[in-house]
Amino acid sequence: MNKSYQDMMYNPENDPKWRVLDKKDWPLMSDLIAWNKRLILFSDHNNTKHVAYDRTYTKQNYWSLGNNRTDWDCPSRWNGGQYQDAPYPKLFLFNHYRNAPTTITAALDNTYEKIMDRIENRCQQLTKQLPNFVGVDFFELPANYRKAGDVVAEINKRFASG
Repeated sequence: MNKSYQDMMYNPENDPKWRVLDKKDWPLMSDLIAWNKRLILFSDHNNTKHVAYDRTYTKQNYWSLGNNRTDWDCPSRWNGGQYQDAPYPKLFLFNHYRNAPTTITAALDNTYEKIMDRIENRCQQLTKQLPNFVGVDFFELPANYRKAGDVVAEINKRFASG
């Protein structure tokens, strides 16, 4: 791996400044910036040296809305659809995708109201937390409507207010 990438990588298990499992918390973004550690690589493989094992550090909902965008439930991507508690906070990646994304379907799916409804009324109840990250296809769609970027701004506002 390129040395410059290694210098920027934050490994939640092996960083001597802060180990998530030991401290049972994530460092503040200001700490990561001060340490020049703003790159975290996650992997589905737990035997890699320089990356964090996805299932240990993240919660993710299964990404698919189905072919016809009718599957609005929010099962976990892992553990038979069940979310697992841990003695430290996991990062929650909220996924919101179609099986076969197009700009037209993204324009239908990616409205602020639909994404926030799914987060608030399905996912947040199961994960017991707001998402740390929001994943959508074609984040700039739908045009001239509130969309995924507005969802991120709302979630940031909620995190800031406590």
